[in-house]
Amino acid sequence: MRINDGEERWVHGTGKLEYDKQGNPIRMHGAIQDITERKRTEEALRESEEKFRSLAENTSDVIAIMDLQGTITYMSRKIEDETGYKKEEIEGVNIQKILTPASYNIAMNRIQKRLSGENITIPFEVAIKNKTGHLTPFELNTSAVTKDGEITGIEIVARNITERKKAEEALIESENRFRSLLQDIPSISVQGYQMDGTVIYWNEASEKLYGYTCEEALGQNLLDLIILLKCWKG
Repeated sequence: MRINDGEERWVHGTGKLEYDKQGNPIRMHGAIQDITERKRTEEALRESEEKFRSLAENTSDVIAIMDLQGTITYMSRKIEDETGYKKEEIEGVNIQKILTPASYNIAMNRIQKRLSGENITIPFEVAIKNKTGHLTPFELNTSAVTKDGEITGIEIVARNITERKKAEEALIESENRFRSLLQDIPSISVQGYQMDGTVIYWNEASEKLYGYTCEEALGQNLLDLIILLKCWKG
């Protein structure tokens, strides 16, 4: 309705007609409630949900929302690319369907910590099962979904980290080959250390040259082990 200053307001009206003895309506009793703020809130919520869904459906990550029992209430369509499941197959089921038992326990433990008031921002890794049973590593970031100050669910941003895991494994293999090669060269003293000088590698030739075993050298500062020793001998 439009009020005297020209502003349009939303109202909710209820009324009851009164009839004469012949059944003709003669008057109506009723009440009108201004619900403009409620309608504005509903509209703002609708726009917010549309923006969220637009973002979720156009990102390279999987976006999901689950309730406090682990039931998935929303899943972005990216899940189909990653697992073969359509979003309609996942929404309404428990997250346990697509997680390994160990990963499910990790996820539910995060929920309990959220409910206990912990503000957890560190991502964690889980293994997600695709439709054929193949496992894919994902990194999950979670945040609380609240309503009227109460936590009602968990929002999840899941990122496929398969390539990162492969790179990490390749790096470990390369380091192991490097260490094995240097360890078998008795005539060349080789040390590995961080930017601050902390020793992280000490081969057998270094043990013979400087007199420190690998166990004694690791974690020490290179300057203390080598530079000062040379000065003392000088």
